[in-house]
Amino acid sequence: MPTSRREYLKQSCKSKYEKSFVEAVPNNLLELYEANVNIGQYTVDFAIEKYKIAVECDNIQLDYKTPDQKKSDLRKTKFLIDNGWTVFRFTAQVLFSAALLCHKMVADEIVKYEPKIMDVSEFLSNEQIDFINERLSNVDITTSPTFKNEIRTFERRRSS
Repeated sequence: MPTSRREYLKQSCKSKYEKSFVEAVPNNLLELYEANVNIGQYTVDFAIEKYKIAVECDNIQLDYKTPDQKKSDLRKTKFLIDNGWTVFRFTAQVLFSAALLCHKMVADEIVKYEPKIMDVSEFLSNEQIDFINERLSNVDITTSPTFKNEIRTFERRRSS
């Protein structure tokens, strides 16, 4: 039996990439996430249903998926967006190198709906910021075409 909300979510994970995502969830967001949520005919890795936010943790670069996998992901993403969901797709590379930044992006989306839920400027503790800076000093994730696409998608949604 899980001893904490984080442990419960980790036990629900199907991959090490999903576990990496859960391990980095800031405490103030733990209660919002549900794992393996059914939405229509699809199951998403994580969802925050109250705000219609879906998170998919892709275990390989999107560029290297088979044509069938790409089509399936595109159909799922299109279905979710058409039904009012905001979809974040994070690759293993991004999750392992900058999982906290992924959560920051999700938190920024939540704040659009409920600005009082958290102060985004204080979303990360000094310890978490130091951790991110240390991880980012070893890898330049911003040069990844997939990460750049994720950022563009996020910024496009954020401005609409």
